[in-house]
Amino acid sequence: MGFSKLVENPTAMLLVNSTLTSFAISSPTISTAAIPAGVGSANIGGALSATLTFFGEGADNSTFDYRIYVRTAIYDNAGTATGLYSLRCLGYGTATLSTLTATIGGVSCRLADTLTFTAAGAATTVKGSLSAFAAARGEDTGTVYSPADNTAAELLLSAICKAGDILVDFDLTGATGANAIVELSRV
Repeated sequence: MGFSKLVENPTAMLLVNSTLTSFAISSPTISTAAIPAGVGSANIGGALSATLTFFGEGADNSTFDYRIYVRTAIYDNAGTATGLYSLRCLGYGTATLSTLTATIGGVSCRLADTLTFTAAGAATTVKGSLSAFAAARGEDTGTVYSPADNTAAELLLSAICKAGDILVDFDLTGATGANAIVELSRV
């Protein structure tokens, strides 16, 4: 199961790489559900931006898809936690693994050097409010650094909404394991 923690240093979102072959989160919703196994999570803790570096197991040029969500606890008008959580999709994309390797959590992994990212909106495959939220605040919806030259790619999300947790759901489409390093910033 994914764990939620405040990230102050770059940290792998999962203790063990995800081996999900389909997304564990079927749609943004309000629920009492725990974070599903294989879904990475980190507590945002008031951060204003997040940088994600994706990595996994498998051959050079193998891929996995990902979806990024924010999860926020819902409180009643007296300020008491209701046990419900709002889950909103920020966006989704594909990561392609490179020849750049590192040992992370005792496992030899490949870092992704190619990323795609689509900000969730009213007309996207996975619905979400990132496009509208960013436009209303005059912020971008995510910046992808995707060198495709065997150096690490990164996704910068500057509009993470100060939510409770950031979640990354994985779907292996060729890779045999998937994970992400998250680094949060309060600026």
